[in-house]
Amino acid sequence: NIELRNKGILKISKLRAFMLEALRLHPPVPISGSRLIKDGGLTLDGTPYGGKRYNVPVGTMPFINVAAIGKEPKYWMKDFDEAKRGTVDMDQIHLEFWLDEQGQFSK
Repeated sequence: NIELRNKGILKISKLRAFMLEALRLHPPVPISGSRLIKDGGLTLDGTPYGGKRYNVPVGTMPFINVAAIGKEPKYWMKDFDEAKRGTVDMDQIHLEFWLDEQGQFSK
């Protein structure tokens, strides 16, 4: 018997994977903030991705779109291989991202 409190719930692999998938698809906070750029600003280099280079001045409070990160597995999935996964509908629940072949939690 597993006690469904605190750490006991982590022992149920599929339930843990389901909870993480639910949080990935529907984050409790869609945008994170409350950071302040200090010490001379920040330069974001988007040129490796076909973008531009941006200078973020001191005092700027950037917001991070957490909901968008959950839709892009290369940002949250360890050792993501796009060739292996192919085109995956990230709006669907994918327990296999969290479980290994034996059904054990692997992340």
